[in-house]
Amino acid sequence: MKHIVNGVCVTLAFISLFIGSIGIVVPILPSTPFFILALALFAKGSKKFHGWFMSTGIYKKHLHDFVSTRSMTKSTKIRALTIITLFLGAGIIFSPPFVKAVLLVVLVLHYIYFIFGIKSRGDSI
Repeated sequence: MKHIVNGVCVTLAFISLFIGSIGIVVPILPSTPFFILALALFAKGSKKFHGWFMSTGIYKKHLHDFVSTRSMTKSTKIRALTIITLFLGAGIIFSPPFVKAVLLVVLVLHYIYFIFGIKSRGDSI
């Protein structure tokens, strides 16, 4: 069973890595959250792939600072929150009332985490 879970984690990590890579080129798609997800899934699924991912230029350019300092630039935080707001906002608009309430809470928690839980490099947000 453990091999199946590890295989699923590695597969999802590669999918997340692929989507994040598209986000480097497509401005509306955030890359950093997908790379963080890939990092976590590689760590859960395979030490070999986790080590490989940490040695890539993608990791060094997009995640190393966040993982080591738990900080982001102000522009990265704003971009991530903008995308999160757009996607959750669409869900809020097209959902039944109970789901709207849950999505609104999730949105507020995202803002609280990004503003107070992640340090800003340079100017504070």
